[in-house]
Amino acid sequence: MPDLRIPAAFGLSSRTRWLQGLTVREAVRSAVLSARHHAWHEGRPLIVASPGSAIECHPTAKLDSGGPLSLGHWPTGPPSALPALVQLGADSVLKVRGWAVFAGGSVVVVGPGAVLDLAGC
Repeated sequence: MPDLRIPAAFGLSSRTRWLQGLTVREAVRSAVLSARHHAWHEGRPLIVASPGSAIECHPTAKLDSGGPLSLGHWPTGPPSALPALVQLGADSVLKVRGWAVFAGGSVVVVGPGAVLDLAGC
């Protein structure tokens, strides 16, 4: 079954324009991860993820999204065949400020008690 892309001419509103160019699987994965980690801004998910990309989060860890985070998905390029993985240990914090991309095949580990602060553009 082909993985169809959501076309620009789909009649997207400003609240759903983030869907443009994503596959249906990417759109669903992005919405699920954003909801799970409370990463929404003005009705849009802050996490855009390729299928298979994941955030493994200890119950005491925190993802602080202050900007968009792309997992295994480069916004202007072809889709990656590999997922990205983020692992957050106990009492760890991942802060995203600005724009951040973890390319396909990336594995980012924030160890127990550590803080990773990404101050992007």
